[in-house]
Amino acid sequence: MKWDFTEPSEEEMKPKAFEPLKAGKYRVRIMNAEETVSKTSNNDMFKLTLEVSGMKVKVFHYLVMNPAKPEQTNINLGRFFKAFNIQPPGKGDDINTIGWEGHTGGAELKVEPYENMEGEKRERFSVKYFLFDADDLPDWIEPENSAPKSTPTVSNIYDSDDIPF
Repeated sequence: MKWDFTEPSEEEMKPKAFEPLKAGKYRVRIMNAEETVSKTSNNDMFKLTLEVSGMKVKVFHYLVMNPAKPEQTNINLGRFFKAFNIQPPGKGDDINTIGWEGHTGGAELKVEPYENMEGEKRERFSVKYFLFDADDLPDWIEPENSAPKSTPTVSNIYDSDDIPF
């Protein structure tokens, strides 16, 4: 690959400072939703990858189908569906993740300290609960330097044989 490399200064190479995420209410968007199985309980679950409005932050959340606590599971699912304006399944219908990606909603996030494998103290962000009345939150803001998901790329607007270069 040809590249005209110019050596950056030490100052340019220093990591940029950022304002850490604080506990509180945020507009979030579903980046990814997948059906999987919990490694600890062996129960079916949905693994959600959420992004926070205006920030390059990913938050993971797990909606576990707990047959021992069906009422609590239904409450958790109900809050999720309502927060993201997702139509819940009909009685007896399967739940699937089709169409969940891109939905925005509100969430109260919590911050918990933890120690990583190298012994460094870090913070972990997680969903405390979903907000089904998030009208007071600002509208979604794309994170800086990111393109909206709908931006076309060469690979999805041309067949590989039709690429004009």
